[in-house]
Amino acid sequence: IVNDGSVNNHLPKYKDVFDVFKRMYWEEGILSFYWGTFINLLGNTVSNILFFTIYADGKKRYNYSRENSSLFDTVFISMRAGVFTMLITNPIWVLKTRTMLHLNERSQKISGYKLTKEILSDMLSKEGTKALFWGYPISIFLSLYGMISMSIYETVLKAFDYTE
Repeated sequence: IVNDGSVNNHLPKYKDVFDVFKRMYWEEGILSFYWGTFINLLGNTVSNILFFTIYADGKKRYNYSRENSSLFDTVFISMRAGVFTMLITNPIWVLKTRTMLHLNERSQKISGYKLTKEILSDMLSKEGTKALFWGYPISIFLSLYGMISMSIYETVLKAFDYTE
């Protein structure tokens, strides 16, 4: 429900979340509940592959040993992985957000791929490549999730004396 109620906002206004579901189902069909699934799958797949690849590289590069390394080592290696992952995947998330907020002026049904391609082209021509990195500084805070998760993971494995 992305509508702030301003006069120049052309997005539909809903009463509540149930109204959203009802109108989506009746006006756009059951498939409308799955719009945006592909770009989310793409973004999450790329993010996870990159994060764990960079994390494993960091463990190797900085001679990480669960028995001898400190919590700071885990924090540093996971933050490194998170920051680089967000740098590479930020364009996917920006494109996803723009696609989700797009309202076709002609109210035509456009396939997700075609719409995404159209929005990307429009962004690049009007705003340049910097538009793909809007919000990157803020997204660094999302890297904290990976840092916290990996710190807990490594600490629990160390506590249970788990060796690979």
